[in-house]
Amino acid sequence: MKSYDCMFFHYRLIVVLINEIHVFYFPTSSTSEASTPSPKHLSTVTTSLNPRGLCEDLVCLDQEREERGGQGGSESVCTTHSHDLTAIALSPRGNMVATASTKGTIIRVHSTSSRDLVAEFRRGTDSANINCLCFSLDSEYMLCSSDKATVHIFSIKDQTLNKKLSLPAVGILSRAVSSYTESQWGLAQFSLAKEGQCVCAFSGSRSVVALCADGSCHKYTFTTDGNCSRDAFNMFLDMFDDHM
Repeated sequence: MKSYDCMFFHYRLIVVLINEIHVFYFPTSSTSEASTPSPKHLSTVTTSLNPRGLCEDLVCLDQEREERGGQGGSESVCTTHSHDLTAIALSPRGNMVATASTKGTIIRVHSTSSRDLVAEFRRGTDSANINCLCFSLDSEYMLCSSDKATVHIFSIKDQTLNKKLSLPAVGILSRAVSSYTESQWGLAQFSLAKEGQCVCAFSGSRSVVALCADGSCHKYTFTTDGNCSRDAFNMFLDMFDDHM
């Protein structure tokens, strides 16, 4: 059976299949050289079709919980988009989950406990392939990157910092226009040189690092009033290395 993604953390291996997720536990090495500890299958979760292998894991070191009967955790289903999901991200404390669909215009943030909608952000009006979603360490901000060569930064804690369009809603277009004017657009954004895949992460409270498929690395800082400035740039990978 084909595996669509694999993750290893805290002695656990997560294997993502087309419609199942399997979790295995790898014990620490045995003191006896003659015996090798065998992995233990912990659980299986049945999911809807997941051809992209979307899965997020998180180790909450500062949280305690009691597990009984060898079946830890619980299953919760949350409806987030009308199109198939293309990207997901968990907040550092695991209390929020961000999702984007194949349409690539809207990003939604839900509470993982109540499943309530925490925030809805608009990346743009045209479809895009979302490459990356990421929360800041304090969960005050989140960002997304897409194949449109732009990185958008949104404020979760103080959503009044996010921009809104100021367009008049007139006549039969009022409903369509209001869906855009009522949306929360990015607090800040910056553009990259080339369109394509790009992964991003916060490197500080208000700094972002972007790694692109062309081998470029960008570091930007942003302010609460929406200004972005590039602090560093480098080529971390030469696609046409002289030694090849």
